[in-house]
Amino acid sequence: MTRIELTARQTLTCRISAFDLRMNDWAGLPTIEIQKQLIHCCQQPIELGEWFDVASHDDAMNHLSVVWSADCGRIDHLGVGWRHGLLVVHGNVGHACGACMTGGRIEIDGNAGDQLGSAIGSRGTGINGGVLIVSGNAGNDAGQRMRRGELYVRGSAGDGMGSLMYAGTIGCGGNAGQRVGIGMRRGTIILPSPSSINPLSHGSTSRFTEPRLLTTPFQTILAHRRWTKNWIGDLIVSRRSVCRGDLTVGGQGEVWF
Repeated sequence: MTRIELTARQTLTCRISAFDLRMNDWAGLPTIEIQKQLIHCCQQPIELGEWFDVASHDDAMNHLSVVWSADCGRIDHLGVGWRHGLLVVHGNVGHACGACMTGGRIEIDGNAGDQLGSAIGSRGTGINGGVLIVSGNAGNDAGQRMRRGELYVRGSAGDGMGSLMYAGTIGCGGNAGQRVGIGMRRGTIILPSPSSINPLSHGSTSRFTEPRLLTTPFQTILAHRRWTKNWIGDLIVSRRSVCRGDLTVGGQGEVWF
């Protein structure tokens, strides 16, 4: 299948939106056509090839691979609506990376901005399938309105992680900000400690049940997944507690710690 590699020609100096890039449609396209794809810099459309060198070749993998070798911390909406294959960024990414993705895998070798894998614009659903992995930290509202799939942040996350989620799995290896799981109805959020929840009660109303000992075979299954066992495997299989909620919306989601 096709492997496409993008390398920055220079340090990005303006905010770029990659919202219009449909990278899943690049398989089989000539390199010159990929270079003509439009991104928006300071709200002005420019061709991708003005900022990035593009190389494309076939490899032994049976899926599309798109690899960005650049610090993409100023690029927002990278991987919006990602459907299949592998998207890799060797560096940071901006806001709304992987928003509304429905399949495949996205791996970020760095930090991510706000709205990681969240719903954006008029879309009511965030991640709806696939796996999104961040080796560093994430900003606010990671996994907001998640419906299915998996999201893992090895470092810390900002406020609102897993808010309004319907289902799916979110793992955070560091501290999480305020409003974790607020409005969640189902799904699982995995945290390293109860202090990461800050706290389980928001305002005067308790949103989650009191902690209880967690006993579920899903722990072992999840711990041996290739993308979880290297950094949260021990965290998952160790003695864990669980709180359920958000009770104020009749939710039955779980927060493990």
